[in-house]
Amino acid sequence: MPQLTRSTQLTPAQLLWLAVALLIASTLWYYLSRKARPTQDEPPQLAPRIPLLGHALGFLQHGSAYLAHLCATHPHLPVFTLDLLALKLYVVNAPSVVGAVQRNARALVFEPVLLAAAGRMAGIKGRGIEVLKAEREDGGVSVSEEVLRNMHKALLGGGLRELNVGTMGALVAAVDGVVGAGSGGEGEGEIDLHAWCREVITAATTDAVYGPMNPYKRREVADAFWDFENGLNVLLLNLYPRLTARKAFLGRETLVAAFQAYYDQDGHQAASALTRGRWEAQHAAGASVEDMARLEAAAGTGILSNTVPTAFWLAFDIFSRAELLAALRAELLEHAVRVDEDGGCVLDLAALRASCPLLTSTFQETLRFHSRGTPTRVVTGEEVVLGQFRLRKGNIVQMPAAAVHRHASMWGASSNSFDAARFMRKDAGVRPTGFLGFGAAPNLCPGRHFAAGEVLVLVALVVLRCDVVPVAKDGKGEWIAPRVNKAAVAASMGPPLEGECVVSVRGREGDQGVRWRVEVGEGEGRFGLVTG
Repeated sequence: MPQLTRSTQLTPAQLLWLAVALLIASTLWYYLSRKARPTQDEPPQLAPRIPLLGHALGFLQHGSAYLAHLCATHPHLPVFTLDLLALKLYVVNAPSVVGAVQRNARALVFEPVLLAAAGRMAGIKGRGIEVLKAEREDGGVSVSEEVLRNMHKALLGGGLRELNVGTMGALVAAVDGVVGAGSGGEGEGEIDLHAWCREVITAATTDAVYGPMNPYKRREVADAFWDFENGLNVLLLNLYPRLTARKAFLGRETLVAAFQAYYDQDGHQAASALTRGRWEAQHAAGASVEDMARLEAAAGTGILSNTVPTAFWLAFDIFSRAELLAALRAELLEHAVRVDEDGGCVLDLAALRASCPLLTSTFQETLRFHSRGTPTRVVTGEEVVLGQFRLRKGNIVQMPAAAVHRHASMWGASSNSFDAARFMRKDAGVRPTGFLGFGAAPNLCPGRHFAAGEVLVLVALVVLRCDVVPVAKDGKGEWIAPRVNKAAVAASMGPPLEGECVVSVRGREGDQGVRWRVEVGEGEGRFGLVTG
């Protein structure tokens, strides 16, 4: 059962201030609005331990772990209600209900979540929000939906290949760096594994996405993003964020200024199809440069916030299991690596994708085992029937992956155990509604194939070229799962707290002096991934 521990990200003063504000606001809502009063045909309602404010405080202290805890302590409820006074939260606690949510896709929609994020996360206001909500002049979809459509187009086919080509050289160079550091005169090099993944992926991804004028090349801009991302738990409350979430607020504003300069200098014209597509949809609708910069600042969470911790956890899960590590090295060497005419080693991305089922299965099991994402929908239909229950308009549906991914009805008796080969077995009973690693259809992560390629190549290079062991603490050099940073609410894969996984890296025997490269090849670039 998930254990709740208080987040270290909120100071006592912040918690007190927020609690007082929530008390005033929620009490007013409770007495002035009939919207949140229970009805008999809604999912069962869980009473908070502290009247009125209990659930709100639970989210503040524990983030998404609060939902996972409630799901684990009420396994008999396939869906239940949390009364947040101003609205209700319908929490899905079974894979079968995920399917019911998907079948009601027209009435349970994602776009209001995007618009709320544009306001609370990016700081877009007034006319900027109206531009995103407005339908295009030729009718049909809204501007925010057009932005998403352009992203989907840019992350397949030629656009996907362009991004893959743009990242692979940087990944090879990063591993060259740790191999060189670990094979020098002093032997082994020590790194914080998560911090290293963050630095490598931030540089490689943003260079490929934003081109030669990439704002993230400036260290202060890259650091500003992670300050922003790390404080979203308070920033999203939107309660005087300049004061209550100052570090995150200043980080965001640094990003906004950097992207305004980027657009003013036409940096996007030499960038990827992904960046150009986002700009074109907004520019055609009349969005201001500042609002486009704000949306791009928030877009960093889409390209970085999950890729970095996924790479960390995949490496952790592999290197902490000696038999799995040996099996993956053998699979990669047999099916995805060849020696070129100059004696260098080539890692073939297409072969890795098509002929390394254990690596792909391990990747998906890492997503299943560690994901804490909560795909979210807003009830827009007047009356939505979900099995025996009815959902009321204006409320929110959330599907915590931490609960669905551990549900025995889908994953069997081993649901709470890590099984690297789980996704290889045809009789495993894996159905899409039981796996939310990339979100829930029809609103799947548009960059899942790009992220999968980047993560798998980086980790494969480390597996092939490095020996990695944990640095001894208190005389013990053991692989111990680090604590998760609960403040990073944009990350579906919970990143570890800094300094919790320091490792010693040494280049493997025979790798010194060997030139490596990654061959991307032609084709779609899609992985055969299970999607919810």
